[in-house]
Amino acid sequence: MSNNVKTKLCIDIETSERIISLRFLLSVLVVFFHNKITIDTIQITGGMNINQFLYLFPQLLVSDGIAKYAVPLFFVFSGDLLGSKLDCWSVLFRKKIHSLAIPYVAWIIIYTIYTIGAKLLLLKFAPSIVENPGKTVFTWELKDWISHIIGFSSAQGGNPFSAGQFWFVRDLFIFSILTPVIIKILQICPVLLFFAVTLFSLFGNFRFDDHLPSAIFYYICGLCCGIFKIRFFTIIDKCSWGELIFLFLFCFLGKYFFLEKLSVLLWFEILFSCLLVIKLSGVIRSNKILFSRLKYLSGFSFFIYAVHMPFLMTIVQKVWLRIFPINSFPSSILEYFGVSMLVVCLSLLMGIFLSKCCPLLFKWLNGGRI
Repeated sequence: MSNNVKTKLCIDIETSERIISLRFLLSVLVVFFHNKITIDTIQITGGMNINQFLYLFPQLLVSDGIAKYAVPLFFVFSGDLLGSKLDCWSVLFRKKIHSLAIPYVAWIIIYTIYTIGAKLLLLKFAPSIVENPGKTVFTWELKDWISHIIGFSSAQGGNPFSAGQFWFVRDLFIFSILTPVIIKILQICPVLLFFAVTLFSLFGNFRFDDHLPSAIFYYICGLCCGIFKIRFFTIIDKCSWGELIFLFLFCFLGKYFFLEKLSVLLWFEILFSCLLVIKLSGVIRSNKILFSRLKYLSGFSFFIYAVHMPFLMTIVQKVWLRIFPINSFPSSILEYFGVSMLVVCLSLLMGIFLSKCCPLLFKWLNGGRI
């Protein structure tokens, strides 16, 4: 792709609308994915037996099953849109600085200040509950600053310490900037590249970024669809609901029981859950009222993704557990759905309020999405 020539290809209306129909729902599922108090508590104590599995089933199905498609689909959609547009590198770089780099820097600064301030306050008023009290911002080395701001350390799977969910924005920015090079390779040897990233996603282990093998696979899948004009929504619509649900449940249940050690099963579980949601987008698009509501809410999907943790989720969880402690199956389910939906609603209200009262600030924090 020439740096001096900008080639615009049209994105068909159906693809655009079906992506829009899913953005808000995907952000909601990211929130559910990160609210796993009961799951983490039981899994820490050892492997699950059948009683524990049944106790956790609703949460496992959503957080450890369905919600795993959210970020992979964001990568697919981003790759598809970039592959369809084929902007020259200079235009692409300016767009991604505005939509990814600036909000990344802004949110990381906010959360780094929060992390530093919260620890200093706790050291002053409740030092007994602070982990590593001797290590504060005043003793940070260069690697500590890098870990908090960028990530790419072996700890926490390479996620930025200040706001772990921003690994997605970081990796997507890198993929986007490298897109012209990836497209060149795809144009020369598409089958070889696709085969290589598939093997990497199945067996790759990159300890400085645990998400990389899966992320690059789904991004390149989307890029291939955009470049080669593959209308994957139409193709997936031809699959029946029954087939996709059966394949997803087979992989989901097998992961915990008879094929637990087969890591490839997790890969197929995410793949089939992605296909289910892509098919669901057709149902949403056909309902004009529902689509119009989700189209409006899609403008706040990035803001919800950015603001829901670490601060908001932590505060809502702590307050909720003080009022409704988890001591039974109903209280576990109530916490899971109650906290998750409360965080979504608070995030959305904050986004709407900020967009009305401080539209310029909201624009910068939201990457211009609205």
